Amino acid sequence: MNRCRVVSYCFLTFLILPLICFAQSKGIQDLRGSLYGQVVIAGDSIPAAQVRVELRLLGENWTATALTNRDGEFSVEGLVSGTYIITVNEQGCEPFEETMQIDPGTAPLLLRLRRNGPPPANRAASTVSAHELSIPEKARKAFSKGCHLLGAGDSAGSIAEFQRAIRAFPAYYEAYYKIGIAELDLQHGPAAEAAFRKSIELSEGRYAPAQSGLSLVLCIEKQFAEAEAVARVDLQLDPADATGHYALASVLFITNRLAEAEQSALQAILHRPAFAEAYLLLAQIHQHQNNPVAVVADLDAYLKLDPDSPRSARVKAIRAETQNALAQQTSGAALARANP
Repeated sequence: MNRCRVVSYCFLTFLILPLICFAQSKGIQDLRGSLYGQVVIAGDSIPAAQVRVELRLLGENWTATALTNRDGEFSVEGLVSGTYIITVNEQGCEPFEETMQIDPGTAPLLLRLRRNGPPPANRAASTVSAHELSIPEKARKAFSKGCHLLGAGDSAGSIAEFQRAIRAFPAYYEAYYKIGIAELDLQHGPAAEAAFRKSIELSEGRYAPAQSGLSLVLCIEKQFAEAEAVARVDLQLDPADATGHYALASVLFITNRLAEAEQSALQAILHRPAFAEAYLLLAQIHQHQNNPVAVVADLDAYLKLDPDSPRSARVKAIRAETQNALAQQTSGAALARANP
């Protein structure tokens, strides 16, 4: 068991706080296998929340799914370049299916669903639609270009585009949120925090992604009480926000509430199965619970998503050491039984 504790220490020295920002900051990790997009209802451009988006790689037995958040946004990690069939099924709308080539240069997608009947009378939806419809085309174009640059790893360049979008539409809280993402990528914590707070202010606290982003920044800054409170607000707004569950799991883990942290990390994976960093966090939780079998399984799941990056090499080394410690523990137990 002492060897397992040594592995646990090595785990923490390079995995805990540096990884907290990876979940939200799209530019921090290798984004060549990531896809981002939004699902809206055609005609009135109302975001389609809690909608399941499925991607199936042609010629391979491989699929990925994602749930849209409150603003209809979704992301899928771990994609390889290839031709995908994208399907979306939502009650009250016609089935959506499109075949497209996805590669590192693919821009954020906008998927439009067609209603089967007249739209429901829903005041909240109308409020969101009013915001969406009030965004001028100039701001939209700058925002889209910023998203593309952010996805390509040019965080500094993306900030300039998001700022251009804000100048054209000062109430563009989504652009402030994206600036927060980019500032996180550049490791500018205070600037990221300010951007997320501005997004929350402009959205009157209704924009869940900004809440989860702020929670991650606060966790990095070791303001754990506020980080937890903000993460819980995020999950009230969007219970399916994988990043919100991850942020909450991070706080719970750091504050040594391991059982609760495990459940939150599992929720993050449930809502985003290809959430690589959530598997690393779950492995740390299981390591502290003295469950090396689960640690190995968590790391195996991570390595399926990230088999060849520089970070995966370190994860492989930790997995090997954990497996070795587990084998020694099993061997020692067998020897003890054989020689009572």
